[in-house]
Amino acid sequence: LSLTVCAKPLTITGVSVNNKTYDGSTSATLSNTGQLEGVVSSDNVKLVTTYATATFDNRNVGKNKAVSCSGFTISGTSSSNYNLIQPTNITANITPKELIITGVKINNKIYDATTSATFSNKGSLNGVINGDTVTLINTSTTAIFNNSNVGNNKNVTCSGFELSGTDASKYKLTQPTSNANITPKELT
Repeated sequence: LSLTVCAKPLTITGVSVNNKTYDGSTSATLSNTGQLEGVVSSDNVKLVTTYATATFDNRNVGKNKAVSCSGFTISGTSSSNYNLIQPTNITANITPKELIITGVKINNKIYDATTSATFSNKGSLNGVINGDTVTLINTSTTAIFNNSNVGNNKNVTCSGFELSGTDASKYKLTQPTSNANITPKELT
């Protein structure tokens, strides 16, 4: 009669991955490399995380996205008695990347008792990741002075800018602000 002694499976608990902002890649960063579970108390076995890596299942924005981990190993005089199982059921979030609009310019105007403003340049997107298809839609934009009084470098709030394109859902757009002058109205 002969018996075969099989290596004892070891699991890793407590592994976690940082949430991240969309960056066009599937790379993930471990925030906690966890600890071994199942080592016999008298055995010398240590968890080695030097080459541990984490990867999202895809690069898209989402909550509780599956993350695969690999590269965890064990060392120690008793490590040959064990079979290490890589961590599973790890999740993290990828949140949309913020885009800004640069180059927005507002026309100066003569006092007319309103806060309406007009664009001289509706600007362009800044921060789109190379290879992504995202365009700026500015056909329904508005610009409003913070008040109707005469002044220089007055704050102007802009709205109505939108994103379009196959990768638009991976981004969030911050509406731009600008400034312009309201000059006195000439009376005769």
